[in-house]
Amino acid sequence: MKLMALVMIARIGSEVLLGLASAPVSESDPLVSTLSIAGISVVVFIVSLYVPSIVQGVVQGVSVTQGGEAIRHGMQATSMAAGGAFLAAAGAQRGASAATSARAGGASLVRAAMAGLSAGAGQTARALGSAARDKLIAAPGASHASLLGLANEKLRSGPSQTRGKETSS
Repeated sequence: MKLMALVMIARIGSEVLLGLASAPVSESDPLVSTLSIAGISVVVFIVSLYVPSIVQGVVQGVSVTQGGEAIRHGMQATSMAAGGAFLAAAGAQRGASAATSARAGGASLVRAAMAGLSAGAGQTARALGSAARDKLIAAPGASHASLLGLANEKLRSGPSQTRGKETSS
């Protein structure tokens, strides 16, 4: 049953892709047709991962997956939302401490608020960029952590620590 569904998906996907590949491409938009072929290829791949199990469950009258996909995707979305919330909170904390320090240095209330906002957003963006770089280059310890988890750790450790070692001030 799964094989039949997979063959049907492959046949439909190949017909669509061959039709797009043989269609005349306008000189102004060759990138659009290339990207649409790539996008449809990814969609066919994802459909071929999930649909055969669903078809088997429908034909046999039982659920083969038992909701595992929904639970996994729900947990990923929850994890991302929590990581984003913690990253925003850490950035706000950095911004508040920068604003307090600017205010103690004699800055006006508005100038201190702007300094805190720019420091919080800047440090959060740097931590996120650094975490993305670590994930892309497969830095040690980055492969088993999420992007937002790495960014939270980098923001938490801040400029006073470098790669987990404290520096003397």
